[in-house]
Amino acid sequence: MRFEKLVRQQHPELIPHFEKALAEGYKVSHLSIELLQSYAVADEHTSLVEVVSRAENNGYSITDISIPLLKQFLQTSSNIQYYRFSHFYDRGLKPVFIQGFSNPLRAAVFCEYTAEERYGHEKQVSTEGIAAALMQFYGFGASPARAGAVEIEMHSGCARFCGDAYQELMADVTLQRPGLAEFLLPFLEG
Repeated sequence: MRFEKLVRQQHPELIPHFEKALAEGYKVSHLSIELLQSYAVADEHTSLVEVVSRAENNGYSITDISIPLLKQFLQTSSNIQYYRFSHFYDRGLKPVFIQGFSNPLRAAVFCEYTAEERYGHEKQVSTEGIAAALMQFYGFGASPARAGAVEIEMHSGCARFCGDAYQELMADVTLQRPGLAEFLLPFLEG
């Protein structure tokens, strides 16, 4: 099972999704990293079977299903949430909006702290950079400005992860992504 070994070694954050997909009857030959990553952005109430069934009901076969197609079907879910990112120090700047199935605060703060650890604590990642990283690495999507979006203020969000909470956050393998720090470099301020 070469694919299973690849998931376990290079994408440990996808192991629970891999095991759940296999338990739901999918064969390893039907799975791909992209399929598992899109499964990872679904909430616990949306199974891979439901997502793929929606695609198949629209005329797609399992071999036609790709990450963009799965994201399209996942985004039609009624469980999607909208988030508005801002930062205490961004006075006068427009907030950034994203959409997804889970609260992005932990991943957003992980991005911030990853950049600070690599490039210095006097730096901070712009809200545009946080949103871009969440879309690139964590399965969130862009969203137009939206009334009623959940507010994520990065300054107070980061303050929630100090001491032991910081250590736990930074040790969370489900948040670690190769190339994240390098991706954030162009978005550094300060």
